[in-house]
Amino acid sequence: MTDRSPSDHLSAERMQAFVDGELPAVDARSVEAHVGDCARCRAELSTWESLFDDLGDLPVLAPSTSFQDRILEATPRKSARAARAATDMSHIAPGRLQDYLEGRLAARAATSMDSHLDTCAVCRSELAAFRAVGMALDALPALEPSPEFGERVLAAWRVEQMAAVAMAPTTRWGRVAAWARSRAPSSRQGWAAAMGVATAPAVILLLIVRAVFSHPLVTIGNLGAFVRLQAGDLFGALATRGAALLQTVGLDAAARTAFELLSSPPVAAGAATVASGLTFAALWVVYRFLIASQPADRPYAHVSR
Repeated sequence: MTDRSPSDHLSAERMQAFVDGELPAVDARSVEAHVGDCARCRAELSTWESLFDDLGDLPVLAPSTSFQDRILEATPRKSARAARAATDMSHIAPGRLQDYLEGRLAARAATSMDSHLDTCAVCRSELAAFRAVGMALDALPALEPSPEFGERVLAAWRVEQMAAVAMAPTTRWGRVAAWARSRAPSSRQGWAAAMGVATAPAVILLLIVRAVFSHPLVTIGNLGAFVRLQAGDLFGALATRGAALLQTVGLDAAARTAFELLSSPPVAAGAATVASGLTFAALWVVYRFLIASQPADRPYAHVSR
């Protein structure tokens, strides 16, 4: 006989059903076959059979004829209305008790609560406690604030902060402009430092250009020719890559057209013109909204000759 895992043994419910004869014939034969092969289940089944035999020997006792009458007499009786109210709400919430005392409930709800209070000592005691608290509060003297109380409260607030909150912009662009104005320098020295930081890259670029053009072999014509050659090579490489990519998807005509456009000097000139226009527009927006919109009482720092 091999060892069995706990899941291979019969459950207590299955054994009880087998002893009571409640299992179908097929399941009963399966239990008998398992018990014949498993010593543990055979011992447990023997224990259940002896227990059921002992229970079967116990006498069946029937209650006396007056037992039901004595139970009904000992049970407290309530009126149908009070029993229904007690079933609907076992105890009244504190908020409902306060509404009841203040007369805020409707007539039907107040009548239902009266019925509940007639049968519930806990709610009656809570109602009496609320009534006592209300009477104690009514007996307290009414205190009126002094005439200067409102002025003192308003004086304690910082008027500047209240005005700043009231005048704060509500739109997205207004908030961006307010943030930019808050970061702007507030003095001549600050504007001078900001302008110095802003012009430093341009000065460095001018020095580099001057150093390059100071070489005797470097002229504007030579530099322009070099830039033209490099730009042509770049556009040619891009056009070749684009044509190869378009050719893979079956767009040879479009690739040839794009190559011709990119290789044409007018197209390059038009692209440069568009880029220059966009740059000019960006500079105009910066000047219009960040520089020209500054108030007159905050002059800009300037370098005198």
